This record gives sequence, structure tokens and C-alpha cells, in this order.
Amino acid sequence: MLADLSIPWPVNDYSIITREQFINLKNRIIVLEELQYTHIVINFIINIHEIKIPSNNINPILNQLENFNKFDEFIKRGIKFFTRITIIIEHPNQGQNLSKFYSNFNIISILPKTEKALILACGNLDIDIITFDYNFKIPFFLKHKTIGGGIKKGIKFEICYSSLLSLNSIEKQCFINNFLQLVRSSRNQNLIVSSNSENCLKLRNFNNILNFLKNLGFKDSKILTNVEKVLLNSTLRLKSYKQTIMIGEDPINETNHHLKNPIKRHLNEIDNGEIFKIQLKKLKQKNLK
Repeated sequence: MLADLSIPWPVNDYSIITREQFINLKNRIIVLEELQYTHIVINFIINIHEIKIPSNNINPILNQLENFNKFDEFIKRGIKFFTRITIIIEHPNQGQNLSKFYSNFNIISILPKTEKALILACGNLDIDIITFDYNFKIPFFLKHKTIGGGIKKGIKFEICYSSLLSLNSIEKQCFINNFLQLVRSSRNQNLIVSSNSENCLKLRNFNNILNFLKNLGFKDSKILTNVEKVLLNSTLRLKSYKQTIMIGEDPINETNHHLKNPIKRHLNEIDNGEIFKIQLKKLKQKNLK
């Protein structure tokens, strides 16, 4: 399984994308399919301080792609699509009221612009990914204590390689500096690699990028596992609540509609966690394979 967890949505607001922008997005997906990617995440990047969030239709990706019906040709060939929102945060008070996004996007991520925003994201927010703008130098020092707090919560830290392929030498240098700082502060833990590419020319085979990053000190022992966990958590978000999961023969298909009295157990009530592990394995095979 190969997944790209960040294919940017063409616009950073709720405006309708143009035909040219749609074609560009579709072409990127075609290239990813040729590169053997099977799971693609469309990433809506937004600064909630500058853009007013509507009360309805919060996810413009699903609305404008008609629940991915416009990509039906890819779905028939086995490509799976997910939606993600990346929220740019500069001040801690901008991290409030994120719960409205949880039921509308598969993956929730934060792009902190300040150290205070990073501390908030690592310590208090229920999110999947923390990412950075690799085109520019991170304006603060990444401390292991702060990053370690996010790692303990299971948050993944994203490396976006498109800046590495830029023709701008300054952007390349910024990527390398940011990359080394993240590897140092995270101790190579909970890292994922995405393209975050806005055009086809900056998409690459996963192994090629991985080999280059290894030369910079990156260790990939759990990189694919980390990506799978992000996608799995996106599914579990809709099937669980505060470590309470639905137990049955098939936890994916057995909803309240199919099962009048679904069995719910807290993880602490399950002996040795064996039931949870079995159901988690079924869920993983059903959604990721």
C-alpha cells in the first residue's frame, strides 16, 4: 500500500474551482496512479483567521467533487480517496472549536506558525498530523520536549518533499534545514512523507524520495506503518468515541441500522486487549487493503 497524504486542493477558500484547476488536480491523480499509489488524500489548506467557515457544507472537496463521483474512473481501478483539512494557526486562541471539522474530514492536521501554536497542537488538540511550510525556514526552534509530547499522543509529523524538487535553491536549503531539525527533535519517530505537490512535475516514486532522505539521516523503519495508522485513525474516528469501540462480527458494516443493539466496550474492559486487536485487524484489512 502506497499513500500520498497531501495533494493540495486547488484553492484555500470556499470558492468554486475552475475547469483548469480541476484538470490539474485530475492530472496529479493520474500521475500518482502511474507511480503505484493506491490511497490519495486531498488536502484543504485554510487559515481560519482569514476565512469564514460556513455552517453547512464545511467540506468543499466532497461538495465540489460530488462525494468523489467525479473520480469514479479511479475508484473503479482501486484508488481510495480521503479528505483532509490543514488549519494554519498563528495564535493559540485560533485552535478553538475544531470539533466541527471532525465529522466532515477524514484527517485533521495543523500547520503552526509560532512556537505557542506548536505547543498547543502537541499538547491540547485532538489531531492526526502536524506539518510545516517547507518553502520557508521554520521561524522557531523545534524542541524535543515539545515534539515528544505530540509523539506520545500519537500525532504524526509530516515531511513534504515538493520543496526539495523546487528550482529555487533557497527553498531547497530551507527544506533541508527544516527536515534536519524535525528529524533531530523527533528522534526519527512518528514521521510520515507526503508530496504536497501542486503540479505533476513534483510528484515522485516513493522509494526514490525515501532513498534520498536516507542520505540526509532519515530512518524509514516505520514510515509505512505510520501512514497506515493515520488512515486507520481517520476511519476509527467515525466508528469510536473516547476509546469506546463497536464490537461485532464486522464492526465496519454493523451500524445501528444493521444491528439493533451493538455491543460497546471500553478498552480497559477487554482482557489483554485481544478483542480490540482482532477487530482492529479486520478494520485495517477492510479499509486499507
